[in-house]
Amino acid sequence: MRRIVLWCLAGLVIAMPFAASAVAAPGCSGLMNGTSLQPVPKPLSLALPAQTSDTANPSVAQAFVAGMAAAGVNVVAPNAGNASIALTFSVGRPGSGVNTYNNLAWVSGEPLPNANEWSLQGATLQASAEVTNAVNYGLVWTGTFQCVIDGSSNPTELATTIGRVIGGAIGKNFERTRF
Repeated sequence: MRRIVLWCLAGLVIAMPFAASAVAAPGCSGLMNGTSLQPVPKPLSLALPAQTSDTANPSVAQAFVAGMAAAGVNVVAPNAGNASIALTFSVGRPGSGVNTYNNLAWVSGEPLPNANEWSLQGATLQASAEVTNAVNYGLVWTGTFQCVIDGSSNPTELATTIGRVIGGAIGKNFERTRF
């Protein structure tokens, strides 16, 4: 089975669940939880764990960043923000195992196939995100997400949506919220 890096994209979709309000998530619908543990630094300047250009599929990583920016998050270079985010994505299909990726590793490995060839329909995507204060190193917010990919989005659209959902959820509390 082809290593599908887009799975992690879907992982981004996982981030979607982090939105405090129900958000229609193109390509993946499910449940999310979010817990704010201390105030998010204001204004939030969120450092990614790696440069988007350091991935095999920079356009997909950049789409995730664009989604976060659309949610109002100022995304900056690694080690440059007042907070950082750590991401974990797992994608699996019944009978074919689960692939797990940390941070932007979901866009590493093989370049993404043509969007017309992308098919994760029916795969389950699980994700977690943790935001840490870069000054006191305290955990600020954590969120989890799980959805089933319906196959209606291409990888770039899915990454954008996941970034938007995660970005919009940071700092909010919610439990078993549908997206």
